Amino acid sequence: MAVFRAFFDYVRKPEPSLITDKQAQERWLSKLFRMSLADGVKRAGDPKENPDYPSNRHFVGVWNYPTSYSIIGSRHYDYRNDDNPDDNRAIIDVLYEWDKNGSLDNQYPGAKALYSFVFVFEDGAWKIDDVYTFSDKYASPGSLRGYYSRR
Repeated sequence: MAVFRAFFDYVRKPEPSLITDKQAQERWLSKLFRMSLADGVKRAGDPKENPDYPSNRHFVGVWNYPTSYSIIGSRHYDYRNDDNPDDNRAIIDVLYEWDKNGSLDNQYPGAKALYSFVFVFEDGAWKIDDVYTFSDKYASPGSLRGYYSRR
């Protein structure tokens, strides 16, 4: 969970940008996620002309950062064997909450949202392999890695 908290602190700020910081990508993102992100950035075009250009905010998954968040669950699946040496995953379930005061900085007054951050143990460290969203009033279900792969 310490890795999640460090990663989340990093992406809750606009700079440094995980999109342009290759060293941070190596630290935080799995190989498959880095490839998907590179594809998504390439297809996104000019950031000045694309309001949805990839940013740290995409890793949080919402336009307005939550007022608070809580880790509400975690699971670890280690099913490595000779045929699957990298199958060591952890999933962190995170509940976002916004206070009831609506504003330009809080377009989700009183809302709650569930996100699952999937980590894989790769190159001796836990790295983000995907972020899953679930259906709610403001979002559709989805996979961030899948989103970057198909953009």
